[in-house]
Amino acid sequence: IDRIGVAGYSMENYLNRTLWTPMNGAAEIQTGPFWFAQYFFLPAGSSLWWYNQANANGIPSDTAGVFYVAQPAGGQFRLSISTNGGPWITKLLLDGYNSTPVGRYTNVSLKPDNHRIRLDCEFGTNYIIGTQHYLAHTGGVNVTFVDFFGINLGQVTNVPLAIRQPIFAALNPDLIIWHMKEPLDGLNARMEENERWWSNSAPNTSVIYIGTTWGDFDTATNSLTKDQSTIVRSVALNHHRAYADIMQPTISYSWLLTNGFMADGVHLTSAGGLHCANIMWDDLGFFSLGLNKKLSLTNTGSQINLSYNTSTGAVYRLEVSTNLQTWSAVFTNPVGNALFSTNFTPPTTPAYYRLGLRPQ
Repeated sequence: IDRIGVAGYSMENYLNRTLWTPMNGAAEIQTGPFWFAQYFFLPAGSSLWWYNQANANGIPSDTAGVFYVAQPAGGQFRLSISTNGGPWITKLLLDGYNSTPVGRYTNVSLKPDNHRIRLDCEFGTNYIIGTQHYLAHTGGVNVTFVDFFGINLGQVTNVPLAIRQPIFAALNPDLIIWHMKEPLDGLNARMEENERWWSNSAPNTSVIYIGTTWGDFDTATNSLTKDQSTIVRSVALNHHRAYADIMQPTISYSWLLTNGFMADGVHLTSAGGLHCANIMWDDLGFFSLGLNKKLSLTNTGSQINLSYNTSTGAVYRLEVSTNLQTWSAVFTNPVGNALFSTNFTPPTTPAYYRLGLRPQ
């Protein structure tokens, strides 16, 4: 977000800045048969709206949407929008009824501004999975949280596919980051079911599986984290996904504890989370987002001029190859915002040059 900006938020309470306000019987459900994370109960005559602590006038957006479950007890409810703290204006009348539970998503296009969402149930009993605000014409990150602490993977896959698949198709994410601590019983089968869900509803989505850190339950006779990470890595390989190993770089539970990286027997401290995030950030090349990385070659007669701009936050290494397979370093640049330029005589055999970036 610091590098490329934010385009919007979907589903859950991001950064603890969005509060929901239930009235006349509306309530939060922490996890249940219609969704594996937080969702909302909206009976007849009740209302529900969301308030952003960072901006009382709403969330910057030009599209506002709602994810919900249509089911046999459902009925009609209204979606209203408030702009810049102004009055609520009804934009849609929605039908929460279906003979069997199915996931649904709808949205409204708005002028770019600060907007809030409100739902009012006119009749029936409706279930709301979450809302969505985003700026459709920006290149930033649209952050979506669909997690809930303490649930197991069975609670995810037990939600009917008829609900999960349309919701996921509507989200259509570019990237899923998957991290968990999970009992080994049936883990492989449930992860394969997850993969079918993702592949069928959003086939172009990329996935990063994270091999989690050690816990206090990992002993000489019990290696739950290692056994779990072995399964997760296998699933990642079978489906051509990325696997980020945090287990081996963090050495052991006692090492994590000694370095102040564990808040308890399972959860990392903020320092531990940052340590692990930096491992993945660098290994996956995310450190290079937004940095200068364009290499220019210009013919200056008998010589070639090579130049590139460098940025703070990365080490620049010019590399050369004669076969596009084996690369060797020509030189490495110091970190800083500068223009590097040099002239050299072209090699007698064809050669290829590339700019390699390494984390600072």
